[in-house]
Amino acid sequence: MYESETFGFSIARPLGEVYEFLLEPTNFPKWAFGDGAAPMRRIGKRDWAVETSVGPRIIRFAERNAHGVLDHEILRFEGDAPHPTGFWVVANGPGTEVVYTNFRREGMSSEEWASLKTWVATDLLALQSLLESHGRVEGLFPARAISISIRQPFREVYGFLAEPLNFPRWAFAHETQMEPLPGGEFAVETSVGPRIMKFAERNAFGILTYTSRLKEGGAPLPIPMRVFPNGEGTELSYVFYQRPHTSETEWRSVMEWVTADLLALKSMLEGP
Repeated sequence: MYESETFGFSIARPLGEVYEFLLEPTNFPKWAFGDGAAPMRRIGKRDWAVETSVGPRIIRFAERNAHGVLDHEILRFEGDAPHPTGFWVVANGPGTEVVYTNFRREGMSSEEWASLKTWVATDLLALQSLLESHGRVEGLFPARAISISIRQPFREVYGFLAEPLNFPRWAFAHETQMEPLPGGEFAVETSVGPRIMKFAERNAFGILTYTSRLKEGGAPLPIPMRVFPNGEGTELSYVFYQRPHTSETEWRSVMEWVTADLLALKSMLEGP
């Protein structure tokens, strides 16, 4: 497994617009470490040769999908082991949340790793500035992306989390019974009150996003969640939004709670 760092950036532009921009490989040099003036040469279905400011690279870009996944792999040269990334976009109100997980390449020194993290953060700020130069939408929520590494194979972790009835074994429902409802929903008695929840259908991208709403009614609140391979293990990314009328104290408490739940999940899956 690789050491990882996850970045979450809010962009005040619609999700569809941001996704389409990032899906197009020729837009990559406009914000990432490629030199915007340097040409990109297509060498395969998804592979492009790019002259970057740190030398030539081969980048394998994602194919279009319905989940906002934009993972790309970076190769130093032909035949090199690919350096993976976790890259996806989700809705944040009328805007977009960009979640980017970078991995520390084998043999990378502490100084190089620190420099790479700074570089990625700078690139994402450049992306945010570029896209918001077309105007900003209002109403985004403050957001926080949390990521943990789990020392178990991706298929096992995804298989466990994709089963809704496993949710109470690690999340805030705490072993509470889940009652199946029509339409794929579940009634759940959680420690913060009754909720109606709906979980993502199984997919090839590790998307586990679920929605939660009050039992008495109201709009469902999406909780973006995803797992993807981290070497022989798994990386899990979770995005939480600070909803209106939630105080900073309540928000910090929720984040502590979520972090504790994810650490409990990690401990459970890595245990005997």
